[in-house]
Amino acid sequence: MCDAMLEQKIRDKLWDMVRNTETFTAFDVTKALRAENPNMSILHYEVRTVVHDMFNNEEFFDGGDYQRTLVKLKCGPNALVFHPDGFDPLDHPEADVPMSSALPCGPSVTTDDDDDTGVIQPLIDNDDDDDDDTCVYAQYPADNRGRLCIRKEDLKGIDLVYGDTAYVSVEKGVVLVSSKKPMDNSNYQGLLIDKDGCLRLSPHWFREAVLRHGSKEWYRITRSEDVIEIEGV
Repeated sequence: MCDAMLEQKIRDKLWDMVRNTETFTAFDVTKALRAENPNMSILHYEVRTVVHDMFNNEEFFDGGDYQRTLVKLKCGPNALVFHPDGFDPLDHPEADVPMSSALPCGPSVTTDDDDDTGVIQPLIDNDDDDDDDTCVYAQYPADNRGRLCIRKEDLKGIDLVYGDTAYVSVEKGVVLVSSKKPMDNSNYQGLLIDKDGCLRLSPHWFREAVLRHGSKEWYRITRSEDVIEIEGV
């Protein structure tokens, strides 16, 4: 759960985007907040939780002027695109194909974000302007020993290669892998990247994060800037 200061920043940013009738995803909110607060540690899963809670709040959308549509993104996964009523969700620059009809925002909507279960693919950066802070998702299964392999191509996206130290830490519901020591979390461990350029996480990490763990369990990975966030699916 994010702290009160970050939650207020998320709420303020959402109000701004809604007042400006913008079309956006939860990750757009994360990117905007990171750009405006470069010295803050802002995790996407924390922002996404607040965004979805607010879009489920009928008071926030009292006028019913916003809708959300599940779309397939150009970078691979599905995501909810929030857009003004009557606007085309495919106007979002990352949107590719609509996966559902537009649904009104409010407590009656139960559609989940990033609903791309069962997809195995490397993390793909689809941003053409070389901005590393972009929408990058994938889903991978654990092996028969319950370990999750973070692939070489994915680790390169946060500047980690063979011989480097990856800093792994946990919060409830998420495992974090970073190329930098956590500033606000003393409970971390440095792990060396294997000679094949991969990082293998044991079931210990998923138990610590209170995630389901075991052979062939699936995990969702989100990469942004210098951190990879690993959640259950």
